[in-house]
Amino acid sequence: MDALYVTIQVLAVDDKRVHLFHHLRRSGDGALVATGEQLYLHVSTLAGKAAPMAPQIRAQLEAWRIAHASLPAPVQARRHVGMPRG
Repeated sequence: MDALYVTIQVLAVDDKRVHLFHHLRRSGDGALVATGEQLYLHVSTLAGKAAPMAPQIRAQLEAWRIAHASLPAPVQARRHVGMPRG
Protein backbone atom coordinates (compact mmCIF):
# COMPACT_ATOMS: atom_id res chain seq x y z
CA MET A 1 0.00 0.00 0.00
CA ASP A 2 1.45 3.38 -1.04
CA ALA A 3 1.32 6.44 1.15
CA LEU A 4 -0.46 9.44 -0.33
CA TYR A 5 -0.39 13.18 0.24
CA VAL A 6 -2.55 16.09 -0.82
CA THR A 7 -1.53 19.59 -1.85
CA ILE A 8 -4.08 22.38 -1.86
CA GLN A 9 -3.97 25.47 -4.04
CA VAL A 10 -6.17 28.46 -3.22
CA LEU A 11 -7.47 29.73 -6.57
CA ALA A 12 -9.84 32.47 -5.41
CA VAL A 13 -11.38 34.02 -2.30
CA ASP A 14 -14.12 36.53 -1.75
CA ASP A 15 -16.29 37.44 1.24
CA LYS A 16 -18.52 34.38 0.88
CA ARG A 17 -16.58 31.86 -1.24
CA VAL A 18 -13.33 29.92 -1.36
CA HIS A 19 -12.21 28.14 -4.54
CA LEU A 20 -9.68 25.33 -3.89
CA PHE A 21 -7.91 22.78 -6.05
CA HIS A 22 -6.48 19.55 -4.58
CA HIS A 23 -3.81 17.25 -6.02
CA LEU A 24 -3.62 13.73 -4.54
CA ARG A 25 -0.16 12.26 -5.12
CA ARG A 26 1.68 9.02 -4.37
CA SER A 27 4.47 9.66 -1.86
CA GLY A 28 7.07 7.36 -3.40
CA ASP A 29 7.29 9.01 -6.80
CA GLY A 30 4.96 12.04 -6.66
CA ALA A 31 2.69 10.57 -9.34
CA LEU A 32 -0.66 12.32 -9.64
CA VAL A 33 -3.40 9.93 -8.51
CA ALA A 34 -6.45 12.21 -8.47
CA THR A 35 -7.54 15.83 -8.44
CA GLY A 36 -10.44 17.63 -6.85
CA GLU A 37 -11.83 21.10 -7.28
CA GLN A 38 -14.21 22.62 -4.77
CA LEU A 39 -16.02 25.91 -4.41
CA TYR A 40 -17.00 26.39 -0.78
CA LEU A 41 -19.77 28.78 0.17
CA HIS A 42 -19.71 30.30 3.66
CA VAL A 43 -23.14 29.91 5.24
CA SER A 44 -24.30 31.48 8.49
CA THR A 45 -26.14 28.93 10.59
CA LEU A 46 -27.93 31.76 12.37
CA ALA A 47 -29.15 33.43 9.18
CA GLY A 48 -29.58 30.16 7.27
CA LYS A 49 -28.01 31.62 4.13
CA ALA A 50 -24.71 32.63 2.56
CA ALA A 51 -22.98 35.33 4.57
CA PRO A 52 -19.55 36.96 4.77
CA MET A 53 -16.96 34.97 6.70
CA ALA A 54 -15.16 36.36 9.72
CA PRO A 55 -12.51 38.95 8.75
CA GLN A 56 -9.64 36.99 10.29
CA ILE A 57 -10.55 33.86 8.33
CA ARG A 58 -10.91 35.88 5.12
CA ALA A 59 -7.50 37.48 5.76
CA GLN A 60 -5.78 34.11 6.24
CA LEU A 61 -7.35 32.67 3.09
CA GLU A 62 -6.36 35.79 1.15
CA ALA A 63 -2.77 35.46 2.38
CA TRP A 64 -2.67 31.89 1.07
CA ARG A 65 -4.23 32.99 -2.24
CA ILE A 66 -1.54 35.63 -2.66
CA ALA A 67 1.17 33.08 -1.83
CA HIS A 68 -0.29 30.69 -4.42
CA ALA A 69 -0.80 33.35 -7.12
CA SER A 70 2.59 32.64 -8.68
CA LEU A 71 1.83 28.92 -9.04
CA PRO A 72 0.66 27.73 -12.45
CA ALA A 73 -3.09 27.23 -12.71
CA PRO A 74 -3.97 23.52 -12.61
CA VAL A 75 -4.71 22.31 -16.15
CA GLN A 76 -7.74 20.43 -14.83
CA ALA A 77 -9.25 23.47 -13.11
CA ARG A 78 -12.58 24.98 -14.12
CA ARG A 79 -13.81 21.99 -16.11
CA HIS A 80 -17.24 20.47 -15.71
CA VAL A 81 -17.42 16.82 -14.75
CA GLY A 82 -17.44 14.70 -17.88
CA MET A 83 -17.05 17.68 -20.19
CA PRO A 84 -14.19 17.75 -22.69
CA ARG A 85 -11.77 20.66 -22.54
CA GLY A 86 -12.56 23.25 -25.12
